[in-house]
Amino acid sequence: ESIAVLTFTTLFQNLRFGHASALSVIVFGTAFAFPLAAIRVLGADSLSVTVSGTATVSNTGHAIQTGSDADILNNGLITSSGADGINAGSDSTGNGNNDITNSGTITADDQGIDVANNNTVSNGSSGIINSDMAGIEVGSNNLVINSGDINAGDGASTLGQEDDGISGVGNNTIINAADATI
Repeated sequence: ESIAVLTFTTLFQNLRFGHASALSVIVFGTAFAFPLAAIRVLGADSLSVTVSGTATVSNTGHAIQTGSDADILNNGLITSSGADGINAGSDSTGNGNNDITNSGTITADDQGIDVANNNTVSNGSSGIINSDMAGIEVGSNNLVINSGDINAGDGASTLGQEDDGISGVGNNTIINAADATI
């Protein structure tokens, strides 16, 4: 950049306006291309969310909502008074590819964790999910591991409302560890 500024100044001093203008366009293009390439290489579609031990995420809608390719780790408290605690969607092909781990507490009016297809969901040994509907709701082809506590359902019998601890569509692998409760 220093060399470009020196060259630019020299070209202007010698009244070489066309060359100076061309140089400024080249410098701008190069400075723009490097961050653009870095975003493409690093994957701008990815999301990583970590809720630390003393942190609280609270919302009247989904407390945390994302599309595909997200890594979410909850060690704190997530509260949603009107929707899902964590809601992870999918890309245009229907794949979520999300990795969600709860080692804290999720309290939700709807599902504690709600994901689409092809995700990994883990409720760790210190994880607690309290939800009025399903504790963990999944689409298809997901891996669900529960080592913690899932307290699902509000006790009311409502048509169409899932009060399941873990609810899935099909082709899911669900593991409930020995000391875990649903």
